[in-house]
Amino acid sequence: IEYGEERFLSQLSEDIRTGKYRAKDIKRIYIPKKKGKLRALGIPVVRDRIVQDAVKLIIEPIFEADFQEFSYGFRSGRST
Repeated sequence: IEYGEERFLSQLSEDIRTGKYRAKDIKRIYIPKKKGKLRALGIPVVRDRIVQDAVKLIIEPIFEADFQEFSYGFRSGRST
């Protein structure tokens, strides 16, 4: 059944506005590392990734003003 992007985003927006939005459990998978060890990855569902990105777009400029000029870790447009 095709849900449609517009309907999906509209429902998500409504759930956030009304306080009904709840993040789903993270899917845990393990990928192999060197020497036989495993690395755990947590994969959120698409709905939660959209919310995470939206929150990031809102709060990143707010916090960016407080970051030190020499701080590069996990900041957009900066690399080491």
